[in-house]
Amino acid sequence: LSRLDNSVFPLAVVALFVGTLLITCIYTLIVGVSMRSRAYIYYSLYILFLVLTFYVIVIDNIMPIISIVSVKWHDFIQIIGLNGSSIFYLLFGRSFVQTRQKTPKWDYVLQGLIGLRILFTVAAFFETFDLRFPLGDITDLMLLFFVAEAVLMLIFMVRLAFLRSRIIWFFIIGSALVFLGGFMPIWLSSIFGIFQDNGLGLIIALSLEIVVFSLGLGYKVRQQQREKIEAEQALNHELHKV
Repeated sequence: LSRLDNSVFPLAVVALFVGTLLITCIYTLIVGVSMRSRAYIYYSLYILFLVLTFYVIVIDNIMPIISIVSVKWHDFIQIIGLNGSSIFYLLFGRSFVQTRQKTPKWDYVLQGLIGLRILFTVAAFFETFDLRFPLGDITDLMLLFFVAEAVLMLIFMVRLAFLRSRIIWFFIIGSALVFLGGFMPIWLSSIFGIFQDNGLGLIIALSLEIVVFSLGLGYKVRQQQREKIEAEQALNHELHKV
């Protein structure tokens, strides 16, 4: 993400991106609370932590003195944003896909990933503020976890594809956009130096993901309303028979 710090043009894009995310977050949170929908609430919190992550980048460029004065809090806030967005992405996926009913075994896997993300966030706090973490240095374990998490999520997406559900494809497509269009170019650029990437691909991919997830939530709400109407009609039909 620090690649976004090197140019005024990316900064303007990031600022616009953060503002759009914040508006989307507020709107989806209001809808989620009014509908008592966990998927909407987790989705809004996922966006909120994305806002937190990119907000730090904007602050770095507009008011760098803040980063200099409180560099440790600056680093920890970005870690919170990254891990928080990952945690609520997984929670959103569990609720949206309904993994507890459709893929019970994978639901346990996702719960494990969420638990480890929380653990690593706590560990990052200890490391950032030069405190001794009770479990010792787990840096190597964190790196291994990130690789394992990526592999598991790829397998999970393949498993979901076999469920042949139109709703689930919104989640698969949205996730694939971020992985292939956002994170993959950054990894290829930083690790192999195949091509230069200034991070704008990630912003574009996340923007498209937000659109796809929003469409998916809207589709799911309409489907639930349609199923409710059909159930009421079926009940009324049975009552008329009696």
